[in-house]
Amino acid sequence: MKKSISLFLAVVLCLSAFILPASAADRPENTPATVTRIDLADGGYIIDQISEIPSVARASGTKSGERLRIRYAADNTAIYGVKVTGSFSYNGSSSSATSSVATVYIYHSGASYVSKSAWCSGNTAYATGSVKYLGITESRTPALSCDKNGNLS
Repeated sequence: MKKSISLFLAVVLCLSAFILPASAADRPENTPATVTRIDLADGGYIIDQISEIPSVARASGTKSGERLRIRYAADNTAIYGVKVTGSFSYNGSSSSATSSVATVYIYHSGASYVSKSAWCSGNTAYATGSVKYLGITESRTPALSCDKNGNLS
């Protein structure tokens, strides 16, 4: 019995030498397609980022992506972010949004979540997030579109 267990453990140990550990670098990450800055009247700004979500299992003619808008104060402190995640189908002559998800991130202790919603219309996925900051409720509505060739904007 001891020989069987020893042999089994030796085989497992030898096989484990051939298994390489997965690292964070091996996982597909969202790759930014565009990043822009939008300056606000109060001295703050918004960073707007569109990313495609890669997937090896996705069917041809479908695509997923996200648009994240992060609100910053004039002192470069992140306050909150609103993200729309959309899925699309396209075929070279038309496209349509098939799903939309809203996410609200709170980065600053002086900000608080109020509400969120998401919807699709035509080839565009929308999300609205509302956050209260310094006694004022602010809403952001990022929209993510997909053209007939699968390009996100």
